Amino acid sequence: MSTRIYRSIHKPIRENPSFEERWRGSDNGLITCWEVGRTKSIESPELAERTKKGELPALGWKGGVDKKI
Repeated sequence: MSTRIYRSIHKPIRENPSFEERWRGSDNGLITCWEVGRTKSIESPELAERTKKGELPALGWKGGVDKKI
């Protein structure tokens, strides 16, 4: 059985959700990661373009890489 996790792109990015809501909700932080990506794409359009080309950028938490793969 699969679980569907959904949040509309038309909803604004949540402001100051609690730690519990952010990381321990039913989505286990997936929506938070997506919202961080949305924010980063606004702050850094060139980074967003690189990711659209398949590059994995280094991030401030577990995941990402230090150099282009």
